[in-house]
Amino acid sequence: IKVGPNWDSAKKPHEQAFFKEHSKNLKKLRESGHIVMGARYSDIGLIIFSATSFEQVKTFMEKDPSMSAGTFKYEVHKFNVFYPGHVKTGSGKK
Repeated sequence: IKVGPNWDSAKKPHEQAFFKEHSKNLKKLRESGHIVMGARYSDIGLIIFSATSFEQVKTFMEKDPSMSAGTFKYEVHKFNVFYPGHVKTGSGKK
């Protein structure tokens, strides 16, 4: 996920159009088990989904109001795990 064409650089992230709706959508996807993990690095967001197809992930993302509003944009890539394991948060919690 990257900032989209309608991102307003004069505003803080939480002040962006449809940012709250974006957060609610991600929470719903996490609670339903569709999001495996999410992270941010630099100005890019990364979400790893548990999905049956690219189309399913695209459907999840297209339902996010911030995507259709152009606040954010996204790309879908296949994620191939070659070293299985687990990810810990910075606080040591799993």
